[in-house]
Amino acid sequence: MATPAAKGLFHRAIAHGGGDHVATPAATTSLARRLTDLLDPPGGDLTRLREVPAKDVLAAQLALADGIRATWIWRPTVDGGLLPQRPTRALAAGHTAGIPLVIGSTGNEAGLYHLMDPTAADHTATIRHEIFGTGADRAAATYAAMHPDSTREETDRMFMSDERYHASTLRLADAQARHAPVWHYLFAGPFPGLPKEFWMFHASDIPYAWGLYEESAEPAVAGLCHGIQDAWTAFRRHAVPQSDRLPAWPEYDPVSHTTMILDTAPHIALDGACPQYQVLWADRDWAPGTWWPLP
Repeated sequence: MATPAAKGLFHRAIAHGGGDHVATPAATTSLARRLTDLLDPPGGDLTRLREVPAKDVLAAQLALADGIRATWIWRPTVDGGLLPQRPTRALAAGHTAGIPLVIGSTGNEAGLYHLMDPTAADHTATIRHEIFGTGADRAAATYAAMHPDSTREETDRMFMSDERYHASTLRLADAQARHAPVWHYLFAGPFPGLPKEFWMFHASDIPYAWGLYEESAEPAVAGLCHGIQDAWTAFRRHAVPQSDRLPAWPEYDPVSHTTMILDTAPHIALDGACPQYQVLWADRDWAPGTWWPLP
């Protein structure tokens, strides 16, 4: 939606976990150099990269990062052409005016990354310092004060969830709400078959949107699944998300951050999606990078 090349191609959109998930030209140039250093085009001529076998390209990619560590490495670049500026700035400037948007995230986004690679937690302090500089300790203290019953590990995970998804999603919602109707959600439902500590991980809302739990033996789970599908379908057809299985869903308000909490007892909350947002993130400018440094 943020690229001028897409003008007129979208008439509404649903974003599961939005934000400025793009790379800077400097980051992309560095990545390209690392990748080409691992490849061996004929005669060392970079114009002949297309002749390198696909298996060698894949091997070079995996040598840079594999599995969950590869997240956020390969992504669109703000190149000044196809993507002239970061998506949030483009939306705030009205480049997608009139396009209704449903956008949201899950309650424990970073939990997935901490589960798949426990070293994710080791980078929290570095990321916090990159964003808040000398205010990094104050930012950590703010999370601790706002969640007094949580451990440091839990508040660190909240911070990483906010940095990557919650806060950036709200920034995108704020930007588009200036020019079009927006509806915001936070997914807090169960992940059937997994222990509760694994619920609300990144992408755990997707199976509900795809209808995987339509016939769940748990009525509340099946009801939530049908409610999400109904709302997404109604939005696709009529540009308003609604379902008899969900409460009335008011449009997003950038002041109160009106949010539909999608759990087995769906309800509307104000500032419930990311209580740290207004205190720490609303006026902060940052470009999400990779959590794990490249080799």
